Amino acid sequence: MAIGAGIRSRDETAGRLDAVFPISWRSWGERVGVDVRGVDGDVLVQIKSSSSLPTTLIDWGKNADNVRRFLSAVAK
Repeated sequence: MAIGAGIRSRDETAGRLDAVFPISWRSWGERVGVDVRGVDGDVLVQIKSSSSLPTTLIDWGKNADNVRRFLSAVAK
C-alpha cells in the first residue's frame, strides 16, 4: 500500500528510514523518520513526522495523519 511518501534514505543495519511527503494543498511537505530497534526482547518502532517548513506553527493534524497512514500501511 503506497502512502504517498518518497524514501530519502534507509539503513537496515541501524533500523532507520527517512522519507518525505510532497507539498500539498494542506502543507509545504513533511519529513518522516522511522526507527526500529529491539528493546528487552520486544520491537520498538518510533515514528516522527515534522513539517518541512521550519516556520510552520500549526500543522492542522497533517503530521498525525502521516503517522496514522504509516501505521495503517504496516498493519496490512
